[in-house]
This record gives sequence, C-alpha cells and structure tokens, in this order.
Amino acid sequence: MNPADRAIGQLLQNLGPEDVETAWTFFLSAYSETIFGVVRGFAQTDDQANDCFLFACERLAGNNCRRLRAFRPDGKAQFSTWLRAVVRNLCLDWYRSKYGRRGLFRSIASRDAIDQEIFAATFLRGPSVYEIWLGLSRKGLSLSYADIEKRIEQLRGL
Repeated sequence: MNPADRAIGQLLQNLGPEDVETAWTFFLSAYSETIFGVVRGFAQTDDQANDCFLFACERLAGNNCRRLRAFRPDGKAQFSTWLRAVVRNLCLDWYRSKYGRRGLFRSIASRDAIDQEIFAATFLRGPSVYEIWLGLSRKGLSLSYADIEKRIEQLRGL
C-alpha cells in the first residue's frame, strides 16, 4: 500500500461525525489543487470553474463525506487517481445540471459509429488528435493519424 494512501485512510476515518470539520479542512488544504485542476477542464470561465469547484466540494462533503469514505486504501487505485475520477464525475453532474445532456446533431447521428466517436471526442471532450487516435487504437480500431485528421475536418464542415 502506498504510504500516502495509508495516511489518507486515517484522514478518511476522521471524516466521521466526530471531528469532520477539522478533517474536512485538512482534506481541502491537501487536495483543493487536485480538485480545481480537474474542474478547470470542464469550465470555460473563472466563474464556471468556481461554481463547479463549489458544487464538487459540496458533494464530496455531503452526507458526512460519504463519497470520500468510499475510497479503499487497500484497493487498486491511488487516492489521487481515485479522487480525480470522482471529481470528474461530479463535474459532469454539474455540467448536466447547468446545460443538460448534449445530443448529437442529426447530421452527426447519420454518420457511422467511428465518426460519431471522433465527433464526441473532438467537440464534446476536446482532447488532441493524438489522444483521439490513441483512444480509438485502444478500442481496437485501426485508423491512421492522418485518417482521423481527415475525418475531423469533414465533421467540421457539416
């Protein structure tokens, strides 16, 4: 077990109802930068980032820090990795509460599954062409980097 995760295990035990305020303050001082780093990826303005950060913190602190106490120090993931995933999901919840779920345009919905995946990656999630290529490769799709660039340009023209 990672020594940092052992320490976070102790912190999470302290997030019980006895001394939750002190433990929460310590948690925020240690992990607010990590949380805000994830939040910045979902917000286009400083105001949105602040709103999303507050939303995520409220959800993490809610119900006597139930989400945080769900982490298992003896599990497969390190706490920082696990926390980023949880905060990312909370950011998605925040985004959906503000803007709803995005649907595909008819012009995109009529395209094949690969083009729909490339569209979602490019225009909804925003990674680089390399990250899209890598993600599709991991899914077993053998498209060249140039082919993905060409498809993105075609999708931009729709």
